[in-house]
Amino acid sequence: MKWLIVAVLILAQQPAKAPESKGAAKPNGAQIANQADATNPKQKPSQPATIATQTANTPILPKDHVSAVSEDDQRNETERKTHEEDLKIQRKIVWFTGLLVFVGFIQVGVMVLQWLMYRRQAGIMADQIITTRDTERAWVIASPVDNAPVLGFIPGGESNMERHLVGADKHNVFSCSFKTTGNSPARLVESAIRYYKVERLEDIPSEPDYGERIPLNDLPLVPGDSIGFIQFLEPSPILNRIESVRVTRQECFLYAFGIMVYRDAYTRLHETRFGFVYHFPLGGDPREKGFRRDGLPQAYNQAT
Repeated sequence: MKWLIVAVLILAQQPAKAPESKGAAKPNGAQIANQADATNPKQKPSQPATIATQTANTPILPKDHVSAVSEDDQRNETERKTHEEDLKIQRKIVWFTGLLVFVGFIQVGVMVLQWLMYRRQAGIMADQIITTRDTERAWVIASPVDNAPVLGFIPGGESNMERHLVGADKHNVFSCSFKTTGNSPARLVESAIRYYKVERLEDIPSEPDYGERIPLNDLPLVPGDSIGFIQFLEPSPILNRIESVRVTRQECFLYAFGIMVYRDAYTRLHETRFGFVYHFPLGGDPREKGFRRDGLPQAYNQAT
């Protein structure tokens, strides 16, 4: 019995054998290290074991699938770059188009300014031409040849006294001279002269009626030269004795008016209108006897 107890104690004191692995047997140093690790539970597991665990959990893709994914990424990247380049080009086009529009507006403004300058210069040149022509053109002026003619009248009754008076049996005539002034000749186109008796100056029409005009067929008249026309009193060239006395007393009036149409050296048409009233001074009137432009409407005395 003692012998059996001793054998059990001996067996209990012997260490238990570790189970054999299928691989190569580990050396005693490794077993000691493992025992040390087992004995120190606070020591962290080694990094290679963690990497091995993560690698074991990561799925492994086939090579063809990996190649297709890589090509898709490259294609997407290429398309993205292409899209960015297109956007850059479009931005440049928009900027360039805006710049062209701005330059176009500037050019339009410059053209408008140039047109205004040319128009102003053309206006100045036209004014200068007109001024030069007006300076060099011909002017035709009209004036009475006899400013105070004798009144003609018919003697009344059989008295020889009236027949010896000045103006007895004499026609009343208005004679007018047209003279050219200026630096170029004039060409006379047509003319008309009228000579009337009126009871009051207020009875003279505001617009002259020249009636039928005499054509002159562009008759040349050089500067300084003149031409004369005459016109008899209408409707009768001779007054009776009473009418002549009334005229001298300004109880009735004689007036003459007319027009001359002519061309200048630049073929422009002009008119010279004239009108005169035969004035007889009364009661201290300082004005001299003769034809005067006073008392007629403005339309009778104009020049263009």
